[in-house]
Amino acid sequence: MIRRSLLILLCPLLMLATSGCWNRAELDTLGIATALGIDKVDHNEYLVSAQIVNPMAIGKKSNGDSPVYIVEERGKTVIQALRRMTTQIPRKVYLSHLGMIVFSDQVAREGLAQVIDLFVRDPEVRADTFMVIGQNAPASTIISILPRLEQVPANKIFKTIQMSQANWAPTVGVRLDDFIQGAISLGRQPVITGVKLVGKPEEGSSLDTFKKSTGIPYIRIPTIAVFNSAKLVGYLGESESKGLNYILNNVKSTIGILPCNKGISALEVVNAESTVKSKMMNGRPEIFIHVKVSGNIAELNCDEDLLEPDAIRMLEQEGRLEINRVIQSTVDAAQKTYGVDFVGFGNRLHQDHWRQWRKMERKWDKIFPTVKVHIDSKVKILRIGTETNPLKYRRQEAWKGNLEK
Repeated sequence: MIRRSLLILLCPLLMLATSGCWNRAELDTLGIATALGIDKVDHNEYLVSAQIVNPMAIGKKSNGDSPVYIVEERGKTVIQALRRMTTQIPRKVYLSHLGMIVFSDQVAREGLAQVIDLFVRDPEVRADTFMVIGQNAPASTIISILPRLEQVPANKIFKTIQMSQANWAPTVGVRLDDFIQGAISLGRQPVITGVKLVGKPEEGSSLDTFKKSTGIPYIRIPTIAVFNSAKLVGYLGESESKGLNYILNNVKSTIGILPCNKGISALEVVNAESTVKSKMMNGRPEIFIHVKVSGNIAELNCDEDLLEPDAIRMLEQEGRLEINRVIQSTVDAAQKTYGVDFVGFGNRLHQDHWRQWRKMERKWDKIFPTVKVHIDSKVKILRIGTETNPLKYRRQEAWKGNLEK
């Protein structure tokens, strides 16, 4: 009886302790941000641009308005600028659906360690948010360009990154947690996707632009940005970017151009496997990169008879040389151009020889440019397509046959 009485008395107290959705917010009080742009306007202030979804324009009953609108404010910190946006719009900027953060080249060169502190601390921001660098335009301009084929500009950029990474290879998608892991690691410096604006920026934010079929401004994903101590130091070229993805075992598919008899051919990579190992040779670290590639002949614009085994072996050899060249260009960029270990050789050494690594980690920046790197690749051609010879070669054979008759 006493126990039952105590339970009855405790029930109201337990109800008070369960506060329910204490931090709930009504949907009509939130401005859902899909992208943020961060620029530097002077030495003390940031210009923060928020790409806010316009739900009336995205729904089935669209009224023809822009699917997003851009809100800009200044602040000494990012959060100050975001809160100051409530003086323009009757909604609080909501970051739980944030898909992308765009930093200007200037902001990235001054350093991202302080800028991203908000995104690391705020529980609303997801760790898989993409990060990109606006290479030739302000971040506010990058997020304001209305895309083709997609309604929301942020969706267009990260879908382009994903598609390009899967089919082209010189692109890498970098999320917030990827950058943080690279920034705090002693064995690998971070990289971020670099984007470029193509066309006139004033035309890219107008819906009238889409009445044209050509000449529409767009965002291109051409490069990878290299960082050292969370500061931007430069950009990789297309070949160097592809080589980085080979080293990191990120290549899913790409196209390689190979020389052949009186012309060129295109090899479609359909599978690539890369391993990186380290060895201590006479007290000094050396890196061994092994790559295995399988591919198909996508185009053949030279005088080669693919039914001949020697022709296939020749193309496989040219493929091997091309992959070695691409990877070597990345190694040269890391060791000679920037002197920054963005390829992760330090992490590999840490995993393989942790005792030796503990002696080198504090001076790895000086050791890294002198590390000897060995590159070995193998290429296997699986298919040659439905034609064995190019049209030009077949016409020559037919002509020779007619002369013999």
